[in-house]
Amino acid sequence: MHFPPFSTATGGRAHAGARGRASGGLANAKVSGQLGQKPQGGRPESGISAMARALGITRKEVERALLIAALAPEAKQAAVEVGLDDNQAALLDAAKEKTPEAQVVSLKARAKKQSARRKATRADADVKKRAAREVASLLVDCVPADAVDRLLAGLHEAGWTDVANAFFHAVLRRRAEERPASTRPEGEGAP
Repeated sequence: MHFPPFSTATGGRAHAGARGRASGGLANAKVSGQLGQKPQGGRPESGISAMARALGITRKEVERALLIAALAPEAKQAAVEVGLDDNQAALLDAAKEKTPEAQVVSLKARAKKQSARRKATRADADVKKRAAREVASLLVDCVPADAVDRLLAGLHEAGWTDVANAFFHAVLRRRAEERPASTRPEGEGAP
């Protein structure tokens, strides 16, 4: 039911009777029947949201940090020992495990897997460097001096930077060998 403003209901007299005197002349003021203050913005914020705002990070980052903080002490120690204490993905995977023992096993397995991957990557890099040096030594013997710059540019354009770098250094060594001893800088002996 809608009630008109007080002054309208009393025929324009703002202070009609006890009701008018009680209102103190605030005829059009809206009064809430609720005694306590209404919460603003709906549902109160959770502790995670408040923490995220206070720290200046996202709610998701706070949730991840809490999961990692909840790891068992044994798992935290294992993470330090295997070098995964700064690896968020590994720590979150371990946090999914139910028992402290399973968390430790998860971290150790992850460290072993990463170590094997690094060794394979290093071995691949060594093979590539050796192959690049061999190709470069063949190119130095076959490419005329006036075509060196074009070949270097072509190798770089093709994405063969390892071969291009090895070829460049092989060319420099060859030029140093071909230079007469009298024109070499002091301290640079014959090869």
